[in-house]
Amino acid sequence: MTIDDIKAKIFNMGCKEVLLACTLSNRHLRWYDIRNPRQQNDVESAFQTQLRGLDCFPNGAGFAVGSVEGRIQVRYINKKMQDEKGFSFKCHRQDATDKNYSYNNTSTHVYSVNALRFHQEMGTLASGGSDGEISIWDKDGRLFIYFMWCRLLLFINNNRFFYFI
Repeated sequence: MTIDDIKAKIFNMGCKEVLLACTLSNRHLRWYDIRNPRQQNDVESAFQTQLRGLDCFPNGAGFAVGSVEGRIQVRYINKKMQDEKGFSFKCHRQDATDKNYSYNNTSTHVYSVNALRFHQEMGTLASGGSDGEISIWDKDGRLFIYFMWCRLLLFINNNRFFYFI
């Protein structure tokens, strides 16, 4: 495989264990087993807008991808696992009434999901959105855990420290 085989710009890339995953400008998700890079998997995303952040599961069994439409997709590389456990969810949204907008009190503001990172030991997922919020998710339990406001997020030193500014 060469770079000419891709036919679209690579927007995001992640690698864990033997999994190499990337999002493309044509809204496709592509992943490879780096032991056999000529064999590729390519699917069109269920999202209708540009794909943003991407990070691989700590065990390399799949990845999560975010989008401009304020959604995250959790995708497994094994077809059977994907059918059983794969899902997507809405996030980084705010009711207009929260900001006291007078022009339309029934609308919801949707913010882009710009960054995704898995904690390498706990497996929790941190998502960063254009709303300035970091949300922590339990992927396996499909639960929202916590949110905080910050501009920088890092897991440092064997994933024992979680820093935000």
